[in-house]
Amino acid sequence: MRIKAKQYAKALFDAASTVEKNLLDTTLNNFCRVLIANNDSYKIDQIFKEFDIIWNREFSVVKTDITSAHKIDNQTAVEIEKYVKNRSHATSIEMEQKIDTSILGGIIVKYGDKIYDASLRTQLDKLRHELLRA
Repeated sequence: MRIKAKQYAKALFDAASTVEKNLLDTTLNNFCRVLIANNDSYKIDQIFKEFDIIWNREFSVVKTDITSAHKIDNQTAVEIEKYVKNRSHATSIEMEQKIDTSILGGIIVKYGDKIYDASLRTQLDKLRHELLRA
């Protein structure tokens, strides 16, 4: 029976979250040995992706992608973090900002399965669509 990346990730999470901090290196080495012994080392990227999902779920961490035409200032980032924490009930937010000049202005915030699109490009597209319907 083949072990799936998700099963490895869950096992790694369980082992890492219960082991003492000074034994973490040994635990990770043993985990790598198991992967090699099972000829599953090629799954490492997928295992880490699955591990990240498990970690974020267990510790209420929400990944947030922010897209804007220009770099956002610290105050805006703080306000976005508060908004996402409040809406998602997360204890922690991991924010990643992307610059995309094609949105012209405004901001797009993505977290979980939610998208808040307040970009100028979207507003103009909506206006154009409404004018064409009229």
